Amino acid sequence: MPLVRVKLNGQPVLMALDTGTGDLLLDQSVAKRCGVSTVAGQSLVFWEGSRVAAKNAVVQRIELGDVRIEKAPAGILPLHKWGQAVNSLDEPAAGVIGLNLLARFTPTLDFARRHLVLEPRAAGARPGSDAARVPFEMWGESELMVYGSLAGGRRMAMVLATGLPGAGIGAPQEVMEEIGLKPGGVSRLMKGAGGFMGGAPWYEVGVPSVAVGPVVQDKVPGWSGALDASELWRHGVRRDAVLGGEFFENRRLTIDWQRRELVVEEKN
Repeated sequence: MPLVRVKLNGQPVLMALDTGTGDLLLDQSVAKRCGVSTVAGQSLVFWEGSRVAAKNAVVQRIELGDVRIEKAPAGILPLHKWGQAVNSLDEPAAGVIGLNLLARFTPTLDFARRHLVLEPRAAGARPGSDAARVPFEMWGESELMVYGSLAGGRRMAMVLATGLPGAGIGAPQEVMEEIGLKPGGVSRLMKGAGGFMGGAPWYEVGVPSVAVGPVVQDKVPGWSGALDASELWRHGVRRDAVLGGEFFENRRLTIDWQRRELVVEEKN
């Protein structure tokens, strides 16, 4: 999972980069410590394939390196256990930076070098000649969708969620079983967003191959259950999977908003 050091209202914290949700998500204790302002009401937020309830809030100032953003919408919820799980050997993650903030820029997530680059949105992507381009669509308010397949099977719509922990792909149990995958007797169990909020856990599986446009990865670690079955037809069109950051391991990923394409470059 990509993690980045930022400042919330001047306080340094560690946050995950996750295109699988919209606004900022903050642990309630971190929000209090950083003086984040709450506003009336709460929202159901799509995150890691589930819907979770978050208190509405506004971060007065967030700084990512030299980039400063003011009055960023946020959701506050209990994330301490999640933050410990995603960075268990070091400082817990304080929350999530979602797609809406990244959409202000042309963002590049260099998974190979563990580096985030934020260029002006109007600049677009400037990749090398051998870069692969994957068209994407926007569903709902902030769900970036691509099309691909699992294990050479049928065409599927997938939500891009770079913060999916410890895997390159996630899907409901029924989708994994469709390609012949069931959790084994010694499968690792993981609490996803829904699990940490009392929902169903995920089970580890190994997906023989994942293809997204021209980009193909073999032997991809996956989670069975990582997209709630209730989300399959959320927008009236079926989607089947969550495409995680580990799919882009040793690659460089840029979101080109001008051309509505993901630009994927191999890094050897």
